[in-house]
Amino acid sequence: MPNPVGLQVQMKYPQDPRLYTRDHQKISRLCNIDALDYHHRKHTIKHFQPGNRSRYGFKPRSLKYQRYKAKRYGSSVDLVKTGKTKLYVTKTRQITATGNGGRLVMRAPFGDGSIKSELTLNRIGRKITRKLINSQVGLIYRVTEIETVIKSEQEALGKIIERNYPRYIKSLGVPIRKEFK
Repeated sequence: MPNPVGLQVQMKYPQDPRLYTRDHQKISRLCNIDALDYHHRKHTIKHFQPGNRSRYGFKPRSLKYQRYKAKRYGSSVDLVKTGKTKLYVTKTRQITATGNGGRLVMRAPFGDGSIKSELTLNRIGRKITRKLINSQVGLIYRVTEIETVIKSEQEALGKIIERNYPRYIKSLGVPIRKEFK
């Protein structure tokens, strides 16, 4: 089973005072789904394009590894060896959302199935510490590189929500409270 790679969004929008709380939550949920769908379609693919190492803060790869990867797989792009991870992450997703936030889960076919750590006993203090082996450290780096959301992407998600909120009010025919004075 592929590992989950996730993005969680927590957003609070000011409630339109003319809307009932239930309708505000419903519309907010739909806006969260739209924003996460947009992120998956437009931003996730950018992680797998050449030249985005500095943009997303990828861990630098050694020159020896880059040569090996280019010779063996014909790819010099970070996060892309055979293209399997790119295919899984960009094509599979699971979006769950509420009125207060949402979650985008993408699956990735990382080899060992999960990030496990081995327990080691520290003889000096007799404490149990967790020690990650090198392949697990590399796996954690890859997952964090895929999960990275930069500021311009966050702003784009906010704009999607701002644009869609009034549109949903109109299209759903939400009852609007009127105040009588």
